[in-house]
Amino acid sequence: MGAGIAVAPQSAGIGLSGGAQNAVQATGNTTEVTMHANQDMRFDPGEIEVPVGDRLVITLINDDPTNVHDLVFANGATSGRVGPGETTEVDAGIITEALEGWCSVIGHRSMGMTVNVIPVDEQGNPVGAAGHENHGAEAASAADDSQDPAAGVDFNAAPGKAFEVRDPALDPAPNETVHELTLDVQEVAREVAPGVTMDAWTFNGNYTGPTLRGKVGDVFEVTLTNSGTMGHSVDFHAGDVSPDETMRTIAPGNRWCIASRRCAPGFGCTTARPLR
Repeated sequence: MGAGIAVAPQSAGIGLSGGAQNAVQATGNTTEVTMHANQDMRFDPGEIEVPVGDRLVITLINDDPTNVHDLVFANGATSGRVGPGETTEVDAGIITEALEGWCSVIGHRSMGMTVNVIPVDEQGNPVGAAGHENHGAEAASAADDSQDPAAGVDFNAAPGKAFEVRDPALDPAPNETVHELTLDVQEVAREVAPGVTMDAWTFNGNYTGPTLRGKVGDVFEVTLTNSGTMGHSVDFHAGDVSPDETMRTIAPGNRWCIASRRCAPGFGCTTARPLR
């Protein structure tokens, strides 16, 4: 019981806005909601009204065919990563005040993948003092600020020992006319500033992918392997095809072959197929 309260005080019916003296009495009831994570980077529903004091249990269904999602609440409750087509259950605890949730996969929250939980009284009116509706968002923002990896960084310090300088010189074009290349996408820890490490999206272990160089008339066949935990893609900007097919997002654990048209003044992709 004590451990659960330490992680999420709401699970014990303790309101956070005013301390223990403003504790909300748990009703003993559970509100169950089915929520869908969709490919439009939205949770449906995006707003949930819960009788104050009820426990909220959410069945999360990932309807996105390519992307991994999760659901994290400001009180610490979390679903863990949910793959395409998978379903899981999230116990958000006893709802005592407004609570914000979001998808923690990088970029998804900023694209609008959030949900607001609103406690209501018997008449369906929102419960809580004015100005506390966004308490969850404020708490999350404060937590983000307190964990800012750039805080206290010496920007004049030398890079770590693992830092490698990228050679700006371009290698000569090879003699082959068909160039086969595999890009393995991984999310790995990399130093981004002296003493600051973050999980980065990499091609073959590097921030930037290799330079593809050929002669006019050459063909490039690129295989994208997703070894990460979320959907990834590769975008050839000069491609004159529909990017949602040829340069589509690849789910974790999958591979996709992109065969380019012959090199012309513009580099374009014409076909893509999954590798079996």
